Amino acid sequence: MITIVKPIGNFCNLRCLYCFYAHLDQNHLRRMSNDLLKKLTRDLSEVGNPKVTVIWHGGEPLLAGLEFYQLAVEEQSRYPYIQFDNRLQTNAILLDEEWVAFFKEHGFGIGISLDGTRQIHDQHRKDAGQNPTFDRIMKNIGLMREADLKFGLIQTTTAKSIPFVRESQEFFYQELGLRSWNVNFVDRASCSENVSSDPSIALSDDDLCQVYDELIDFWLASDDRRLIIDELDQFVAAALGRKPRCCHFRGCCGNFSCVDYDGSVYPCDRLCSSPEDAIGNLQESNMSEIMNGDRARKFRINARVLHPDCLVCKWQPFCNNGCTAMRDSNGKYRHCEVRRKIFDRVSLIVNNYGSKGGECDASSVGKSPGDGPEV
Repeated sequence: MITIVKPIGNFCNLRCLYCFYAHLDQNHLRRMSNDLLKKLTRDLSEVGNPKVTVIWHGGEPLLAGLEFYQLAVEEQSRYPYIQFDNRLQTNAILLDEEWVAFFKEHGFGIGISLDGTRQIHDQHRKDAGQNPTFDRIMKNIGLMREADLKFGLIQTTTAKSIPFVRESQEFFYQELGLRSWNVNFVDRASCSENVSSDPSIALSDDDLCQVYDELIDFWLASDDRRLIIDELDQFVAAALGRKPRCCHFRGCCGNFSCVDYDGSVYPCDRLCSSPEDAIGNLQESNMSEIMNGDRARKFRINARVLHPDCLVCKWQPFCNNGCTAMRDSNGKYRHCEVRRKIFDRVSLIVNNYGSKGGECDASSVGKSPGDGPEV
């Protein structure tokens, strides 16, 4: 079972250019209570899964404070028959030696948000005073490396990123020495729903195709079987006839839960800012009751419904009508057309590469990145 926990909700100490939550209250930090944390841990131990993955997310989850996570680990230790796998996604601004030592001691998987080289990262990710953050993050990445604390990276790509796509991948690969990272995209559909974003940063369908062309060119040119660019890896898996791993390709929506600071439970992190999409609250029910309740069952059923266009699409087994949270009023995945184009383009490139004597390594496809958590 995978549970995303937002211990301080959407509160953050950065003001990123593309943030979905900047228009929400960023003046009052509300943290999950200790009692609710204890109940959540107990509930997770009782859902019937011997392994529970907890992804601490935000907003910026380090704002909950070190004592919060010390209590979380202490509570988890009360249930030795459950294997708790802790992961945390952070902007890394607050990391210091004490945080790093704690994460190392307790086996936390850490994901860092870094949008590429200084030039593009500092355009995207400024603090609340509109100051750049790249140098502070790199300093704290250095602390993790000194402690041999492995980490993963998530890069967010906008229209401003296009001139820096190849440069950013080279930076991750050569200067940081990583062999896996993830790339997220800010597209027009996302921006249309996000009142905080400037529409000019949205990637058009052509932009997305261009970015994927550059990613796959870099991937092939590296000739490194260990290299996984996670989002690209999903399309490569499909081109090789293998099932992608990520939930928004597999049609497995409903296998996750997202718990907000106040105990509200959602079926997906993408829906966490919409109270009407909550499927229950831990202050009123336990996790098993919520996940097996009528609202959760209805969501899972709806998530598996295919649009009629899917039934005549060759990529349906590898796409499954995309992310449930990103479907339009007719039940069709909003990025259907561009996803199909990218499936076709990646498939063509992979097949052409093979016909010229190259060999796309399939050994890593469908596996988790090795350098850090997918969070």
